[in-house]
Amino acid sequence: MIKLLALDVAFTNIGWAVIAPYTDGAEVLAVGTIKNPSDAKKKKSIRDSDLKIERCRFVYRSLVDLVYDNDVKGIVAEIPGGGGKSHKATAGMAMGTCLISCAVEQVGLPADWTTESDGKMCVCRNKGASKLDMQKAILKMYPETRKLVPKSDKARSGVEGWFEHAADAIAAFEAAKRGAVVSMLSTLNGAKGS
Repeated sequence: MIKLLALDVAFTNIGWAVIAPYTDGAEVLAVGTIKNPSDAKKKKSIRDSDLKIERCRFVYRSLVDLVYDNDVKGIVAEIPGGGGKSHKATAGMAMGTCLISCAVEQVGLPADWTTESDGKMCVCRNKGASKLDMQKAILKMYPETRKLVPKSDKARSGVEGWFEHAADAIAAFEAAKRGAVVSMLSTLNGAKGS
């Protein structure tokens, strides 16, 4: 079975999903979120620039490890397309984009890029879909994902809060279905169950 890695690119919370694409569908095999630590104790004892470098190294290593640990053969990623709500958010989006670009180059895999709007249109047919709408739609499209995401009493959607980022990664896969990477890998896999 040939797999790909779908990503929701950011700097603080990077959503990911390992997906097996087929000519007649797809199966979500694993989901998660890389949570970039921002330790308050370290902030006091480490210069801000050193902390940023440490956090960049963590994200980069985590992305490369995801590729190798899951033996994926391609990557699709939702890249932030607009400005952030603040200077810090804009800088974080730029760092996340740079880190995924470097990780893709390092692992030498083919990649396709999508936008948040592409994913929302493919999954909800609405560019203004909320995070909750996206999560519900993904769980309906890929029922096997429900067993990968524990229910939570605290979250509005009834699923763990981190799943919003993984759901966006799956939406990136949906948006990239007509792209070269998904087409190539699904052709190599053939039909599901064959």
